Amino acid sequence: MFRIGQKVVCVRDAFDAVQKATIPNLPKRDVTYHVRDAFQVTRNGTNSGVWALHLKEIRNPMLPHPSGLGTFEPSFAADRFATIVDDEQEAERQVEEMLKTLIEEEAFELS
Repeated sequence: MFRIGQKVVCVRDAFDAVQKATIPNLPKRDVTYHVRDAFQVTRNGTNSGVWALHLKEIRNPMLPHPSGLGTFEPSFAADRFATIVDDEQEAERQVEEMLKTLIEEEAFELS
């Protein structure tokens, strides 16, 4: 889905009043960002299946966690963003995949 360093563009920047009041730095529609971290959100100790992102260009102060257990940096729902694929970036990814496949095939033949 998303990986660290990947370029993304914000496609949805509508935030509710509480988010606007508590999160000082929010992404803006049609602006390009880089993924700093991508993770699945947990709720009540279980994986919610929802992906969230931290962005390289946006940092926010730590907030008290709703559970009362520590603090957290606000993140943004991954569905607010679309990925951007550079031709050079895609070529590098394809070369890496080919090399990985060749190495795995060579290891299999040697065993």
